[in-house]
Amino acid sequence: MGFPFLIGLLLGGLSVFYVFLAVAAFSQEFALLINASVVAVLKDVVGPVSAGFGGAIAGAYSAYYLQRKNEEHKERRVDHLVVHGAAVQLSEMLKDLLALKKFNICPFMNSNLRFLGIPKSPISTTIVGVVEPKVIDVLLSRGSGAALSAVLMAASSYRVCCQNLSSRNKELDDYNALMQKAGLSLRTDLTICDILPAVGAGRLLGLYDLCEDALVRLDEAIANLQGAIESLSEVVESQFRKEGSKNIKFTFEGGEEYFTKISDPFISKKQFEELIKECEGGGERVMSWS
Repeated sequence: MGFPFLIGLLLGGLSVFYVFLAVAAFSQEFALLINASVVAVLKDVVGPVSAGFGGAIAGAYSAYYLQRKNEEHKERRVDHLVVHGAAVQLSEMLKDLLALKKFNICPFMNSNLRFLGIPKSPISTTIVGVVEPKVIDVLLSRGSGAALSAVLMAASSYRVCCQNLSSRNKELDDYNALMQKAGLSLRTDLTICDILPAVGAGRLLGLYDLCEDALVRLDEAIANLQGAIESLSEVVESQFRKEGSKNIKFTFEGGEEYFTKISDPFISKKQFEELIKECEGGGERVMSWS
């Protein structure tokens, strides 16, 4: 604020000075009030010096203004790339989960006991879904608090989803090891009553809970990621339109059904507990997991 004020003050002073010279030159009555030597000094010395000084000031201000505009443009360009990069990162997370749902989950949705029918999930065991600090800084500086909340929520739900799926993978490994030890791993005609003595009721109930909770977290992560991408698209549209940015669009080959919520299991938790009690009591109720 100080530099533009100084420039305005100097330019205003020069304007008043030139108006004074013009009046002195064309008004004889006013000129008689001023000493001729003073007028000569003002015209021949002060005038050229002030003109040169004013030109230098105007040039400096122009350079300052253009440099500032250029820096602002570069800053906006960098911020635009940061926001767009965050949207691309979230899109990759969303594609991973949709592909997992399409190929590893949905084909086994009609299994009587899907918590045993759904295979292990091909995910990394490392912590993923971390939002970079520069993304947080840009969204905060742009006043996009709602978009920031959506991004943080999406990243958190993606992390939780992957952790749950990883925990289920470990439990499935332990389950398969017990089944192999009991000589049942290659059989496909097994019922719950056949499996129960080999692995125990507690492990089966734990696998049921892990599977159903993982499926809920999967749907939540997909919905949150989709919402965060839409929020970032709105930020790009409203904040970076001057950069010629295009709307961020997400596409997934496979159909809209993979964005919908997974249906409830064929057998509820309470029904499964009753089935286990029947097996433990010597009942002959049969339910295959296939």
